[in-house]
Amino acid sequence: MSETSETWATRVQDAANANAEFAAGAEWLDLKLLLRIGEQAWWFKVYRGRVIDAMPYAVSSNRLGYEVVVGGPRAAWQRIVARSSSFGREHAMASLHVDGLRVEGDRSYRALVALGDQIVRSVGLPQE
Repeated sequence: MSETSETWATRVQDAANANAEFAAGAEWLDLKLLLRIGEQAWWFKVYRGRVIDAMPYAVSSNRLGYEVVVGGPRAAWQRIVARSSSFGREHAMASLHVDGLRVEGDRSYRALVALGDQIVRSVGLPQE
């Protein structure tokens, strides 16, 4: 992925670490999260309320794996960023999915909502 992709991951990390709602939802997490926007993917390590590592994800180069995947088509994320929809609505309508370890997905849902509704909105979508 491009430098733009790495920069975007860093901006998401910084925004998450400055967001009180994310910190509260992720307070007890030790989670490897894969975020997909359309065909693009990023890997985030969430630990005790903070994102401690972030990088573009490529199957061949990331052997760290993940426990939870959040993603869906770029159009769903565009609706969230445009404020014509929300993370919860897109998830309820099955446009976005949360997959992986069910327990971790459930435990991290509050942080995921903050990530989708507040953090991605504030950072904007990455370039394609």
